[in-house]
Amino acid sequence: MDGVNQQAPTQPVEQPQVAQSVQPAQQSQLINAKILLVEDDLFLRDLYVEVLKEQGFTVFTAEDGEEGLRLGQDHPDASIMLLDIMLPKMHGVDVLKKLKEDPKTASLPIVMLTNLTEQSVVQESLRLGAVGYLVKVKYTPPQVVEKVKEFISFHQKHLQ
Repeated sequence: MDGVNQQAPTQPVEQPQVAQSVQPAQQSQLINAKILLVEDDLFLRDLYVEVLKEQGFTVFTAEDGEEGLRLGQDHPDASIMLLDIMLPKMHGVDVLKKLKEDPKTASLPIVMLTNLTEQSVVQESLRLGAVGYLVKVKYTPPQVVEKVKEFISFHQKHLQ
């Protein structure tokens, strides 16, 4: 199932397409931005942490869905959460749903970062409030970082 290309859904999977790169003025707003990363694969988790920290982000991690839920509850002020779907203990879509149902965490921007490409999962995630859906195999870690910057800038711009 992972890596299977399917026809594009009716709503965009990757949002926002704000800019190719973040402008210098926006860059200063991103320094020390708090990123929550929920990923059970140790290699990928360490790799994403490394590239995010190199860009000046503060990164907090969880390795399963239950830890991810607590992480979101403990840091509702985070700039973004990158949330895998296939997680031990609690499915990522359930984590998303619980965080979006709680008024304290409902405004936390959550991007699904997964290899699941089934359109029903994509559409359910977006319907439940995910701000984006990135398929891991389509992006290198530095490209994921650029997408993170775009999502954070987009979210900050639309909160003002």
